[in-house]
Amino acid sequence: LVMIDVNTLDNQGALSGATGIWLKSIMEAALGRGVQVISSTHQNVLTHNPRFIEGFKIHNAEEVKAILEGGNTLVNLSGHIHVQDITDNETGLIEIDTGSMAVADNSYGVIQLDADFNFSYGTKVIDVKGYA
Repeated sequence: LVMIDVNTLDNQGALSGATGIWLKSIMEAALGRGVQVISSTHQNVLTHNPRFIEGFKIHNAEEVKAILEGGNTLVNLSGHIHVQDITDNETGLIEIDTGSMAVADNSYGVIQLDADFNFSYGTKVIDVKGYA
């Protein structure tokens, strides 16, 4: 599991050079060991909706995408749009926008990995009315 911060004071919304170097080294080590990576970013790497790019997608998303594609990335989890959505690109990078429990339908994502690292993703809805 790799958590990628693109919100430093000096580089808000973009992968910094230092973080990019670090991420490349992590991805190369994982690839060398045959380890699959689940990455996580707050903003999106891929476009989920063409109306939600500015401020929602990492400014240098192409650089992040290239690093993730060069490794053994199983999936990238993001969430800034606050909706449940899954998208992929032509190279097979999958990104799940995991949504927010503060947005209707008050759901959260559930990841399941079996012993062979087969991945599945689904959502569960919180019964807010039942708790109220």
